[in-house]
Parts: sequence; structure tokens; C-alpha cells
Amino acid sequence: MELDKVVVKGLSVPLTTGVQKAFRSRAGVVFSGIRFTNGAANEAVDVRIVPLPDRPTRSPLVAILISDVERSGGDGGDGVLRGSAEGGTETYDLTEQTQQRIDDLEQELQFTRENLQATIEELETANEELQATNEELMASNEELQSTNEELQSTNEELYTVNAEYQNKIVELTELNNDVDNLLRSSGIGTLILDEDLTIRRFSNTAMQIFRLQESDIGRPVSHIAHYLDSFDPYAAMQEVQNSGKQQEWPVCVAGEAWYLFRVTPYQIGPREIAGLVVSLVDITELKTAQDERTRYQEQLSHVTETSPALVWMSDTSGACNWFNKTWLTFTGRTLEQEYGDGWTEGVHPADKDHCLTTYTEAFAARNPFSMEYRLRRADGAYRWLLDEGTPRYGGDGTFLGYVGSCLDITAQRERQEELDAMRKRFQVLLESVDAIPWEYDIASDHWTYVAPQVERILGFSPEEWTNLEFWKERLHPEDRSWATDYCLACTARGEQHVFDYRFLTKIGDYVHIRDVVDVEMDGDTPVKIRGFMLDITDRPGCEVKESE
Repeated sequence: MELDKVVVKGLSVPLTTGVQKAFRSRAGVVFSGIRFTNGAANEAVDVRIVPLPDRPTRSPLVAILISDVERSGGDGGDGVLRGSAEGGTETYDLTEQTQQRIDDLEQELQFTRENLQATIEELETANEELQATNEELMASNEELQSTNEELQSTNEELYTVNAEYQNKIVELTELNNDVDNLLRSSGIGTLILDEDLTIRRFSNTAMQIFRLQESDIGRPVSHIAHYLDSFDPYAAMQEVQNSGKQQEWPVCVAGEAWYLFRVTPYQIGPREIAGLVVSLVDITELKTAQDERTRYQEQLSHVTETSPALVWMSDTSGACNWFNKTWLTFTGRTLEQEYGDGWTEGVHPADKDHCLTTYTEAFAARNPFSMEYRLRRADGAYRWLLDEGTPRYGGDGTFLGYVGSCLDITAQRERQEELDAMRKRFQVLLESVDAIPWEYDIASDHWTYVAPQVERILGFSPEEWTNLEFWKERLHPEDRSWATDYCLACTARGEQHVFDYRFLTKIGDYVHIRDVVDVEMDGDTPVKIRGFMLDITDRPGCEVKESE
């Protein structure tokens, strides 16, 4: 509360001054004879200000006591107010001059108050302006805050982009290292040129073909010497640069090694070329192998063309696509006529179905085959051929078709037919004599042949003659030991021998047999014996004698 607003004008200054002094000194203050105007009358009072005891729960307080003044010397005409310091209380006197000064000060204070009020009003106006400005600043601050958040977000994005760029840099570094290691370890000569055909990068292997140094990067490739024989690499590079298409040439280096010189456009887009990539692959071993293969093919071609055998080849469909000169000379037809199944036109009609069936079944199973058929010769005569075919495969195991060769076996077949006729006549002769031709294999202990008449003479069929024990068991007991020993001894020496013995027939009778035996030797070892068993039972004076 402001004291000057609740007390009369003449008391406001002393009261305000005394209260402040009482709070500062914590001692009582007394003002005596304070004059003031109350309406139309002049009055005087004493004022006593006493500090109240302090309490923790409240702010400091003072008590203000106002009483009518007690004048000294009658009416106190001098108008002087006295103050004393009795009992710890200070007392003050106010004179008229002091009162005048106070009035002046109050007027100044009033003027100051008016000025202060004007200033306050100006300050309030300024404060309102400042408030408006502050609101604008707050709005600007909010905008700045929003901008700051956007900048923060942008900063985070930049951090992310920077991290991505760092990763890209690492990846590019690794990729660059990979390219360097690839160029160094691949063993392929590599030369990378820009669109002006200046050198950008090269591998160590390229230095063995072009006379390159590290300082040559950035130089035109046409300024670099090389070791290529009879080949202009710069013209090849310009040709590829102009055409935009990859090309390659086999080239010889220093008369020794062979390389595949490949020039490829350096593409940075679907239709944009920014230079060339020159690669040189060592093909010396491949070139040597190709040369050897060419020589082998030439030799093979010479052999097949001049061979007495009729040679043919087919593709993967089974159609024949090549015949050698011997075949064409034999048939008197052209290669075009024999293509596909055209060759079957010369096969004898009686053999054609068998020939085609054998071939197609073997082809489907990828099995080798052998067959005989008659093929018409150029003079119209049919000749017997032995045709043997086998599947052929590439180096990677891919099926390529069949290859076969035919031999004219007409003479052999004719001789075989003659031999078969002779064998048949001999067989008839053997089976018509009154004796038993036979053959025995020693190693297998098996009768390989016993003539059919054995069943008529001895009663046993040829199939019953299984091994040597069958013969021994049917010898007469008196002849069994010596006859067996004699035969084995002569056989071991490889001697032809003849001996007589008694043999038990199937009906239980003994007949006298004369055995004429011949021995077939393999070096010093007997392998087969063969001979004739003759029934001599009815001959006069027949008796069995033990051979010496």
C-alpha cells in the first residue's frame, strides 16, 4: 500500500521517510510538531513509528502512532518541531523552512510524477510496440525454428548422403583395386583408350607387346612402338572405332608367341562409346594345337580319301552327310546323290530292310553296329560289304553322329561258301563211314565232337559223351588201367598212337574198338586229341592186346 495515497498531503513525506528508516535501523522513530493543512485549519501532530517483533511466518511490520502535538512555551509560536532520542527512539523537529522545502520538493515530486506518468505512458506505448515486435519476433522465431528443423532434416539427409557417398567411395576403391588385381593376375594384355585413342590404363602383360611405361598414360597410342609382326594395331583400332563393332585378329609377337588381338568399343551407354578396350590373349598353345589338328585333319582326309575302305559319316539326325572318294568311285554316284538316305538306293532290295533296321536301332541306342549287305557297284554288279559303324562325340562329350567304314567281302564270302560246301561234304563223308570220328579238348575236359553214328554203333548219343570219365567208366575192367595210361602217355609226348580195347555198349555188350588217335600240340603242351573209333569185333582173330 502507498502511504501518500491514504494520508493527508502534509504527513505523507514524514511517514514515508520514517517507515523506511524504521525498517533499515529496526529502531523506533518519532516526529514531533508536524504541521499540515486539514481543510481550512492548520494542525500539528506527533508521529511515532515502532517496528513490531519479527516472526518467521510473516514479513517485517511497523506500527504508526499519530497524536496531537504538545506545544511548549504557550502556543509554540516559533513553530519548531523537536525530536529526541529517548528510549532508543529517534525524534526529529521540522522547522518552517523545512516545511517549505518539503513543499517545494513535493511540487517537484508532483512534476516528476507527471513526467513519470507521461514517461510511463510512453513506455507503455513503447511496450505495446515492443510486444507487437516481440510477437513478430516470436513468429519469426517459429519460422526460424521451422527452418532450423528443415535444416536439421536436411543436415541428417546430408549425413546419410555423405555416408552413402563414403560407401560408394569405398566400393569404388575396392572396385578399382579389383580391376587392378584382375588386370595384373589374369595374364591378359589389356589396353584401355579414351575417345581420342590416348592411353588411360594398361596391364603388365600389355607391356610385353607394346613398349609401355607408367609415364605413357595420357599419350596417344599411335606414339607407342610394339612387337607385333606384320600387323598394324592402330589401323585395327581406328577400324573398330569407326564401325563401333568388336573385331579380333590372331597376331604373332616377335616371331614366337601367338595372341588373339581383340578390340572392343568402350561403352558408357546403349549407344555411347567413350574409347576402346584392347585385349591380347595368349593363344600360342591353342594355335599350336590348331595347326597340329589341321595337319592331322589333312592327313586323315588323305587317308580316308585314298583308303580302300568305303567311309561315310552321318549327322545327329542320322542322315549321311559325307562319303569318301572310294565310296563315290565304287558306286559311280555324286556326293549330292548319296546325301541323306540317297545311298540306300544302291542297296540290294533283299537286304534293304535289314540294313535300315540295323542302322536305325543302333543309332537310337548310340551303339556300335556291324552288318553285311549287298551294294550295287558302278558296273551294276552287287558286291557284299561289311559295314561297321560307331557313334562319334566331340571333346565335350556332345554326340555328333556316326562314322563307318565298309569293306568289300564278296571274295571272302565266296571262299566261305566254298569252305562251307567242303565242310558239308566232309561232314557227310565222316558220318557215312563205318567208324566214329571224335575230338576231345583237354583243357576243358569236354568232347567237342562225336559223330552221330556213335549212337548206331555203341548206343550212346553224342550229347551223352560229356567228359573223359564217361569213356573210362565204359572200358572193360581188364583194359581200363593200361588203355588209359597208354593213351595219356602218348598224348603227353605228342605221339600219334593206335590201340585196341573193349568198350561197353548201352545194351550191356562189349565190343572190340580200335582207336586211332592224333595229338594237337601248342608248343610242348597237348591241347586236343582227335581220332576214329573202329568196331573190329567181327574181324577174324580179333583179340585185345595190352600195348607195350
